[in-house]
This record gives sequence, C-alpha cells and structure tokens, in this order.
Amino acid sequence: MLLVLPVSGAPRRPPGTVPISVRVLDEDSGGPLPVRIHIAPAGAGRKGRPLSEDTIDGRWSPRLPRGRYLITAHRGPEYTMDRLEFTADIGAPSVELRLRRVVDPGPWVAADLHVHSSRSFDSRVTPEQRLRSLAAAGIRFAAPVEHNTTGGFPRESAAQLGVSWVPAVEVTPAPAMGHFSVFPYEGDPPLSMAQGADRGLLALLRRRNPDALIQINHPRLSGGMGFFNVIRLDVRRGKNMELLPTQADTIEVLNGIDLQRAGQAERLLTEWMELFERGHRYWATGGSDVHHAEQVPGYPRTYVRAQEGEEGLAGLTRALRRGRALVTTGPLLELRQGDRWPGDTIEVEGDRATVQLRLQAAPWVDVRRIELWAGGKRLWSKELAARPLVAGPPGGEKEQARREAQLFEGSVTVEVPTGARGLIAVARGDAPLGRTGVLRPFPSLAFTNPLLLPQPPR
Repeated sequence: MLLVLPVSGAPRRPPGTVPISVRVLDEDSGGPLPVRIHIAPAGAGRKGRPLSEDTIDGRWSPRLPRGRYLITAHRGPEYTMDRLEFTADIGAPSVELRLRRVVDPGPWVAADLHVHSSRSFDSRVTPEQRLRSLAAAGIRFAAPVEHNTTGGFPRESAAQLGVSWVPAVEVTPAPAMGHFSVFPYEGDPPLSMAQGADRGLLALLRRRNPDALIQINHPRLSGGMGFFNVIRLDVRRGKNMELLPTQADTIEVLNGIDLQRAGQAERLLTEWMELFERGHRYWATGGSDVHHAEQVPGYPRTYVRAQEGEEGLAGLTRALRRGRALVTTGPLLELRQGDRWPGDTIEVEGDRATVQLRLQAAPWVDVRRIELWAGGKRLWSKELAARPLVAGPPGGEKEQARREAQLFEGSVTVEVPTGARGLIAVARGDAPLGRTGVLRPFPSLAFTNPLLLPQPPR
C-alpha cells in the first residue's frame, strides 16, 4: 500500500533529498515486526546506491534524493516478502508494507551458527548491529563465532529481540589449517589458535569444553581456510581420510560464501553424503558467515529440533551434536519416521523403509522437486508443480496462505540399498532466490540430516 500525503502549507524544499516514512506491519496482528528494509533506485536511468536498514520495530525514516524507488521488506523464509515502487518527492511520502508468516516451523528453531561482528578483525559491524540483523532475518539462535576470540551479544537486548546465543569462537590458526567453530566456549582461547596449530589443538579444545560442539567450517574454502583442501582430502578415492579429526561433531556443509559459487553447494552436499556413507558420522549444518552490514544473516540457516524436555541453549547444542537438524537456503523440509527424527535409527522391514515428509516454502521461494537418498543413490523423487513466485503484499486469509505454503506432506516407502547408513531428504528449486535485491542470487536448496539405517552386526 502506498499513500502520499502532501503537507498543507509546508514550504517547498530545495532540490536534493526528501524525507520518507516507512513502516512494516504484521498482516495478521497489525503489530510491528523486526525486518530488513531495502530501498533501491528504480525506473529508467536509475542512479544511486541501494540502502538497507535492520529495524526492530519496522520503522525507518531515511532521506532520499528525489526519484523513483523500489522498496522491499524481508524477514526470512518463514515470511512473505513485500515490495512496491514509490516516488520520493516533496510531500514526505509515507510507505507501508505488510508481511505474513506462512511457514510454520513448529518446534524447529531457526539458527545461524556462523556470524561475525567487530570482535573479529575482519568485520566492522558492532555486536548490537549484528544482533538486530539476526532478529530482522528471523533467526532465534545464533553462534557468534569470532576469530580467535570469544563472541557474544548484549544479553538484555538479545532477550528483548528473542534471539538466544551461546559464547562461541572460530579457531583461525596461522599458518592456515582450516577454520573450526567451538560453542558454547568457556575460558580464554588458547594462544595456539593464532600462533600456529598442531594436531593437538582440537583435542585441547575438547578437553577444555567437553560438552561443546566442534565444527569444521567451510571445508572447501580456498586460501588455507578450508580444512579439506589443506589435508587434500579425496572422499571418492578414500585419500587422506585418516586425517579427519575425530573431535569434530559437525561439518558446515553450506556456507554463505559457497552459495555464490556456481555448483559449489551441490558439490559439498554430494561430498558430505559420500563421507557419511563411508562411516564418518559428521552431522551437517549451514551458516551464513556474515561479516558486513549489507549481508543478510540466515542464508543458509540451520533448523534445530531439541528433544522434548531439553529445550533451552543446552538442549539445542545437544540436538546439533545428535544430528537433529536440517539445512536450508529457503524451503523447510522435514523428514521423520513416526516420532523418530534425523539422528535417530529407524525401522526397516525387509529392505523397505517408510518415512514421512513435509515441505513448506514461502511464495517467493522456488521448490520444484523432492528426493530421498541413501547409499549414494537417489531412491525416490517427486516433481512439484510450478507456481508463480510472488513478492508483494499478502492477500487472503491466514490459514489459506499457510495451506498454499505447504507443498507436500505424505508417507513414502523406499527400497533401502544394502549397507546404506543413512536416509536423507533433499529439496531443490530452479529459480535462484535473491532476485528482489535484498539477497544475492543463490540456489534454492534444503536437505536433512540422515535418519540412521540399522547396520548388520559385524
């Protein structure tokens, strides 16, 4: 909705900037929302740089050069995305946008396990700014993994914004031998993090933090930052597998930097599945690795499901170490067998397993197919009908919008290959996300951690 209100009797402003007033509301409650607001020049001959603001109450009052603009409101993939064009001119335009939550995560908690602030040497975003950006992206749990120092956020502000966090560190050794996250992290980081690393570093970190999660970050990043590259790991040929750290719990299979590289997300997903089938039980996560103000947290993100009765920060960390998580750039894909979730061992009758799948996606997120994989083989796939991708004001009733966001729900029976270790669900889209300008273009991809398959006795 666009409303331009002329100010009666107000003096005409000289050529230059004009003030505008923006507010973003929840379509159903009418209340304010934490959101990212993005404004970019629009129309023929557009000039100027885009502006963005993470606001905790959905309000923003920037000044803009007179002209035509496209404004977008974004709050992560559980919500619709609203956008419209408006003219900034004399008369102080007032712009209102509305969002609706259409994806229901239930007990799944949206997490970004790899974010940076100015506590890291390569970021200028203050912890307070990073916290606002997490809330605006719909993130409820974060690991501020600062380089070789313990990260954190103001606790009172975090509580007000509904963002939980744990003290965290990204081990960044020199000379380079890959990067590793540790959280929750207690105590001062050991000097060996920055002064050089040996094979005993992860063992030391585990001894100091026995209940912490240790993660291999961006394993194929160049410049000595990707551990798999450092050890020259070749999973397909089984080369250098003995160099994989036994102390690590998870692998950051999707990283925000990797999303910008054509085909890299698919290569990393395939490599992780092969690694798992070879008996290396690292659970998968995704993290944005945001450093700068223009970057949006939560792409990719990890959804975590704590065990009933174990909610809270400790419960979320335990759930990650058990594999009860899924990774996504947009779609929400759930896989279970009854009350057994990823990380649990399921029942197989003969050579067949029956599982349940549920797929949801906001109307601006493309999803065209779902697949089930085990033992390096695609066991089942389903093509989904194309639907128009919409970024605009929500329409209709809330329940109808949620029904339209649910793209698949049902049981699937597959024949399990002999010796397969895990059953994984994958969802993909054809149209890249981020075409609205708020996000950089990247693939629409979601996958679960494995439902464990029973193994024959040795």
